[in-house]
Amino acid sequence: MRIGVYICHCGTNIAGTIDVEEVRKHASMLKDVVVARDIQFACGDSGQEQVKKDILEEKLDRIVMAACSPRLHEVTFRRVLEQSGLNKHFLEMVNIREQGSWVHTNKNGLATQKVKELVAMGVARVALLSPLEKRTVPANKDVLVIGAGVAGIEAALTLANMGVKVHLVEREPTIGGKMALMNEVFPNNDCSLCVLAPKMSDVQNNPNITLYTNSEITGVRGRAGNYLITGVTKPRYVDPRKCKGCIDICAKVCPIDVP
Repeated sequence: MRIGVYICHCGTNIAGTIDVEEVRKHASMLKDVVVARDIQFACGDSGQEQVKKDILEEKLDRIVMAACSPRLHEVTFRRVLEQSGLNKHFLEMVNIREQGSWVHTNKNGLATQKVKELVAMGVARVALLSPLEKRTVPANKDVLVIGAGVAGIEAALTLANMGVKVHLVEREPTIGGKMALMNEVFPNNDCSLCVLAPKMSDVQNNPNITLYTNSEITGVRGRAGNYLITGVTKPRYVDPRKCKGCIDICAKVCPIDVP
């Protein structure tokens, strides 16, 4: 294992508080460290070229970059590794600016000691890193919409019209939710079903929507693109594929008067 450690001055942002040379000497004595350098601006073109040169000439296989927050330049230095033929995940960013010089501006000695320990931890961690590669995995793009009130209906129709397969689950025997029970709705005081009924019909007739009424979700596990959803459909006592809602036939079969 051949590790390269780079300590960035960041102008005076780091070097104004941290004894960069002392940190560099400390890093050079750590296990498996082959190269330890301090660089004025590691993120600059010359700094990046120096790292590339060392990787190729010194056969470095892991890099520790002691500089600013990884939020700023981790992508930059990963690109440097890739351009030098290394797996980009063999990089460890050590934040010695936001977590070092900037929070200990009046304690130079303690700040330098802290940074030395941070760098040592970074070297220890980079030695344990494994190469990561991008993988393409199949994903199920179907969407589950729970609740077939007006919001659920609108969401399901929007997705279905985009070509997405939608599974719409409603715990009640019918869809429409609270809106279907209202007399008039905002803003024009139209009857609720005048607005909602066409959308309810669209849901039932849309080939991209599978509707599960009188049903509830009992379990969700997995991850995005690979969820396994379990549910239960409560008994209806009527075959919905055969029922036409005529009432008369069922009344003839069960002639019971309820007081």
